Amino acid sequence: MAATASLFGIEEQWVALTRVMRVVWASLLLARTLAMAREMFRSTATLWILAAGAILLALSGAIFYWLEPTVHSYGEGLWLAFTTGATVGYGDLVPTTTAARIFAVFIVIVGFGMLSLTTASIAAFFVGEDESKLRRDMHRDIKELREEVAALRNDIRQLGLPPRD
Repeated sequence: MAATASLFGIEEQWVALTRVMRVVWASLLLARTLAMAREMFRSTATLWILAAGAILLALSGAIFYWLEPTVHSYGEGLWLAFTTGATVGYGDLVPTTTAARIFAVFIVIVGFGMLSLTTASIAAFFVGEDESKLRRDMHRDIKELREEVAALRNDIRQLGLPPRD
């Protein structure tokens, strides 16, 4: 309702309500996404890797804010840590001091490792699902073979032939 009102230029009265509704909408989408991904997080270490990456990112942002004189807020430090760790490097913020550059090298190596671990964990989840399906199929086939062998032995007994083991 507030978003529709803002389309018609009646936004002064609805700004706060619009923002609240957007936050609620984004929160619901995030909750639904996390609920859908719950199985993946339960069966692999992805959740722990993402949590460790988020903590590392938060700490790196604070360290860049402390080390780099061109970074004027924690948010800018966080942005520099993210672009450095993800090896994107947009160039809007760059480390200029020797200490910040050395720390950036560390963040690139650790960030690359964290991204690799996350990707590997997600891939392991999907491969594990395939392996589980193959294992279930194999057990079903073995059960059918045992039943068939038992039926053949029964047929042999009915013919009066001595059974072989």
